[in-house]
Amino acid sequence: MRAEQHVLVLVDDTEVSGLLLKWGRAGERALVTYEVDGRVATLWLRADQLRPAPDGPLAPEPLTD
Repeated sequence: MRAEQHVLVLVDDTEVSGLLLKWGRAGERALVTYEVDGRVATLWLRADQLRPAPDGPLAPEPLTD
């Protein structure tokens, strides 16, 4: 994954949309920002807690009748 790309972040067994800002020197950790329960967090996370987002930011669920 390259820096400054949308990713899915594993937080407490749930995936949330985030933005990868920067890789650490060894490539084992990444600086990521994401939102959970209305709170924004920017943290260094292990690479195994991230995966590329399918198509950029997660789209909202379509409205149904």
